[in-house]
Amino acid sequence: MTENFFKKVLMPIRVSYGDYCWDSHRICKHFDNEGGAPKCSLNLGDLKYDKHMRVLKPKKCASLKKA
Repeated sequence: MTENFFKKVLMPIRVSYGDYCWDSHRICKHFDNEGGAPKCSLNLGDLKYDKHMRVLKPKKCASLKKA
């Protein structure tokens, strides 16, 4: 028998518009790059820089629907 210690919940969150967690105009409030490595507190996937050093949103975050 497997015990489940977690449940999924629906919780409204706010993320920035566009394809980036961090660009020259806005920073998502869930984004952090302290120490030089990009991190997202929502844990929706790996973050990557583009050639202009902007941080791209993970696919799971980019595909979230507006409430």
